[in-house]
Parts: sequence; structure tokens; C-alpha cells
Amino acid sequence: MSKYTIKEPIYSSILHLFIEPLEAFRVRYAKAAGCLLDAKDIALGLTCGVDGQCWIWMPSFKPNNIEHLVTLSHEIIHYALDTLIWKGIHTTESNHEPLTYLHDWAFGSLLKKLKKPPRPKKEVKAKKSSKEKPPKK
Repeated sequence: MSKYTIKEPIYSSILHLFIEPLEAFRVRYAKAAGCLLDAKDIALGLTCGVDGQCWIWMPSFKPNNIEHLVTLSHEIIHYALDTLIWKGIHTTESNHEPLTYLHDWAFGSLLKKLKKPPRPKKEVKAKKSSKEKPPKK
């Protein structure tokens, strides 16, 4: 399982992205997030949210896979609309910039996190016993 979280500074929303099998997401987070999971309605992603928190689920993600990028962008549109509705901002033909800016910020922020190489695990070096003597030459 991979989990990424970003905190949006203007509207004070929080976006969580989970990349894991659907059943694992269902068991761990779906109920708490208020997600209604009907398998026939779920394709490559799912978004649900409440009171400024949003959960996006995807079964997998590869940064160079166009289908994955399009799905992530699609789910972020749901997040952005939910956030703006929560804040009382209506997206209309004459007022769509908040939506586009919020989408751009969230999409860019998540892509930066998703494209970072994993941190290498630190090697734990065994400590030498004070009784050990160096080998003789």
C-alpha cells in the first residue's frame, strides 16, 4: 500500500491518495471516508470526501502510464469540486478559475510526491565488540 497526503493551504482541505487493492482500501478507509463502494461503478479510481477531507483510491499508479495520469487528473477534479462546494464557491461559466487552479496545484503536488524515488533504507552496521581485536598481519 502507498499513501500520499497533501494539505491545501488556501481552502484548508486535505487530500489523501491511496494506491492499493480495492479490498484493502475498503477494509481500512472506505467506511471512515464515507465512501460507498459498489464494484460495478468503480473502474480505475474512486474519490469520496467529507468536510474538507478527500480520499482518492487507485489500484495502481505508474507516472509514465497515460491511463493512470488521466485517472488521477479525473479524480482530482472530483476533489477540487468537492472542496469548492464545501467552501461555498460555485463553479460556473464565468467563475471556473478556482477549479482550474486547485486542480493544477493538487495534480502537480501529487505528481511531485509520486515521482520521487523511494528513500533508500539505511543500512544498520553491526557494532564491534570492545573485546574484538583486529586480525594480525
